[in-house]
Amino acid sequence: MNRIILILIIAASLKVSGQTITNKNETITVTNWVKPGPYLRVLDSVTYNVAYSKKWAKFETWERLGIESLDPGEGWTKSHFVLGNYQVIGNVTFITIMKQQMQYNRDNPGDFPQPLPAQDDHVVAVLHCEDPHKSNFFCARTKDVLDAKGVAFRAYDCGIQSTNLVPEIKRVKAIKPN
Repeated sequence: MNRIILILIIAASLKVSGQTITNKNETITVTNWVKPGPYLRVLDSVTYNVAYSKKWAKFETWERLGIESLDPGEGWTKSHFVLGNYQVIGNVTFITIMKQQMQYNRDNPGDFPQPLPAQDDHVVAVLHCEDPHKSNFFCARTKDVLDAKGVAFRAYDCGIQSTNLVPEIKRVKAIKPN
């Protein structure tokens, strides 16, 4: 019985060692040139991916739009900033940021707050803005902009869409040439 098992083990090992395994595939690197997506923007001759760059954020984040805070010195009022009117002059959009206050009931804080009339708070300038009526566009903080009267406005720049082709590098398996 032991001899039969020993013979089978030897025969199996000879069969395995007699087989040669050949790899007909190899991994190669391929570069494709593709059109840039909407997140690649050019600002001051530098191309940025606005979704990952720390210099870029959404306009609503820069201006803290919609974030409610307590008003200092005023009891029972909170406020938040909202978009107001905008005016486009050339490639600069001047956007009015308004302060919306909410008056809370002192006797019953659980009541719904009553909105007070919104007041103009400040104006900002946004360069190369494609959708000034929205607040969720990406932009970077830049140098202040002066108007014709010499008034300085806090400024942001949306950059321009990148048009240069972008390399897309992939590792793919291919059949080895003979």
